[in-house]
Amino acid sequence: MASRVLPATSVGELLEPGWDGRLPAEGSREELALARRVSDALAERLGPAVESLHPSTLDPPRHPRRLAGWLTWLLLGRGPLDRT
Repeated sequence: MASRVLPATSVGELLEPGWDGRLPAEGSREELALARRVSDALAERLGPAVESLHPSTLDPPRHPRRLAGWLTWLLLGRGPLDRT
């Protein structure tokens, strides 16, 4: 696992240029299109950071994964997850 703190941003900064600052009506197609633009702009900002961190999160090819099947159950215990 790895993390990197990036500079703070806002919706306005992500949507520059071409956004007039007005929010479309809730539930409209314009709102959906605006949300898509924000998502794409955020992906463009996060993409390089994720790509640079990814290699450091991988195990070497010959690294044994001894507890891979047990870590999920470390605190849960074996059995179905729908226990009450």
